[in-house]
Amino acid sequence: MNSEADGAPSLPSLTTEELERIPEELRPKVERILVREERFEMTMGPLPPPDMLARYDKIVPGLPERLIRWTEEETFHRRSMQRFGQRSGLAVALAGFGAAVAIAALGDSVAFAFVAGVCAIVGVGGTVAARVLAGRWGTGPARPPDQSEQ
Repeated sequence: MNSEADGAPSLPSLTTEELERIPEELRPKVERILVREERFEMTMGPLPPPDMLARYDKIVPGLPERLIRWTEEETFHRRSMQRFGQRSGLAVALAGFGAAVAIAALGDSVAFAFVAGVCAIVGVGGTVAARVLAGRWGTGPARPPDQSEQ
């Protein structure tokens, strides 16, 4: 594939002679592939590139501004949900640790110490485990960006 001035890949150019060398039964497939490649565009990031936004604006006036606003709103929403999750996790961890301290202070047997240890582990470790599992299942902030989605 050749590269045009704007850096976008262009379709390979086939001469008449090259087209004639393609067997008749394969020509429709080659034509479909060339048409698909011509229509395929891929963007990196949350917004299309400026030239694509300009083309969108010609088709639907005001669409680029709406897309930018939607992207900003989604970013704000995602960040606020992450902050809420972090604050909730901290509250649960502190409550579990506080319960562990209270149980340990009230009891004088090994059983109380064991229960206090379990409360501390679940309260602090449970929130960390939940965050890691959410990231691995693709629902939490611990998930690294998938290169195939970009």
